[in-house]
Amino acid sequence: MHNETAWTASPVATVEIALERIWTVRADPSYRVRRETPHSDELILVRTLSGRGRMEFFGGGGLDLPGETLAAVENPRIAAYWCAAERWNFWWFHVRIGGVPPAPLHHRLAVPRDRRERADCAECFRLLTRPSHAARAQASAVLSAMLYRWLANWRGQRVRPQPHQAAIERVIERMRAARGAPLTVREMAAEAGLGERRFREVFRGLAGKGPKEYYDELRLGTAAELLRMGALSVAQIAERLGYSSPFHFSRAFRERFGAPPSRYRPA
Repeated sequence: MHNETAWTASPVATVEIALERIWTVRADPSYRVRRETPHSDELILVRTLSGRGRMEFFGGGGLDLPGETLAAVENPRIAAYWCAAERWNFWWFHVRIGGVPPAPLHHRLAVPRDRRERADCAECFRLLTRPSHAARAQASAVLSAMLYRWLANWRGQRVRPQPHQAAIERVIERMRAARGAPLTVREMAAEAGLGERRFREVFRGLAGKGPKEYYDELRLGTAAELLRMGALSVAQIAERLGYSSPFHFSRAFRERFGAPPSRYRPA
């Protein structure tokens, strides 16, 4: 008989990661992308395998991205990016994070190559193109494992909690529990033990967006999942998530996703 266990006195939860799109790019010096206006509000994970790229931000600043590095950047911040050497081989992931991002934003992290990452990226790519909801959820899970493995291999540096991070994570947990009820910024700030102005600043610095915007996106993301399941009507989902009417829900949904709720229901 063999009986073995592993345990920890302080378990750590992973944040929710929803993968929306993957680009695998092998660029040469002709590769250059410049934006006139900010793009949509996903988080971008850039994993540079070899060569070198350069990214610049609206308002100034930017990042050099040589081989074996990782960067997490808010998509609206990105003004331009290009190949800054003879080549730039990289992966570009569009993701949404359900919580405080586990990687520091707008920094370059030196992460050695992982022998499994190419196979995992290929698996993410394959799963993301499949029509089933379960396969696409699995793609997000594979990327989540890749991200935490990259962070564990981040040149021996530890990802330390940022000031007020525990308080903001507590507020986000309350948001998840209260998706069908109004939740004011004043209530959120009180939960965090901060004044409203300071709370807004800290929340945006950690989560990449304001608390109201985050809560609205959380509710609408839940709505999209419920629509894909197909068990509830638009009116039932609107009521469950605390919208005053199906009309107001449908308008908010269209503004967020660029399509009516009916588009998300299974055929």
